[in-house]
Amino acid sequence: MQAALPIALLVGISLLFASRRSSIRLSEVAWPIDLSDILRIGQSVMDSRNAHGDPHYGIDIFAKSGTRVRSASAGTVIRVSDGRQSNKESSKRAGLWIDIRGDDGLIYRYLHLGEAFPSVGKKVNVGDIIGVIATANTSGLANDPHLHFEIRKQDWTEVRGSYGDPIDPLSMLPVRKG
Repeated sequence: MQAALPIALLVGISLLFASRRSSIRLSEVAWPIDLSDILRIGQSVMDSRNAHGDPHYGIDIFAKSGTRVRSASAGTVIRVSDGRQSNKESSKRAGLWIDIRGDDGLIYRYLHLGEAFPSVGKKVNVGDIIGVIATANTSGLANDPHLHFEIRKQDWTEVRGSYGDPIDPLSMLPVRKG
């Protein structure tokens, strides 16, 4: 009986911290597209993007071109990159994009924009309009207008040659009803 009490106490404390952590995340992260504007959700994290098995590191949120894109997290804009005219294939595929370092330390990425409003160094709050979705095939290689939205554990580094591990945005976003 004495051994059961400490185990029950540890389980209870673990559950308390787990529920606090998830409620903090949910209150800090919001959908980057107004729910009423979302037509559908496409590929999700780690789906194979093509016949070659290339992973998909975010989710595709389909909406009409010109739809406003909002900051999903409070943070600071660390990158605004326009790959639309780039000779580098990966930049061209991403189109115009914004990276925001969230106040939680995660990197929030918004790809396939038609316009980007904030500049590097700008502080943004949850819900601030940061851009609009591009017309199909004008910002990336997408046939349908959409926002590619990623959450990464770390920023890009030359040493690693990539961003940190992806986090499924659907695990952090509020549950969508309907």
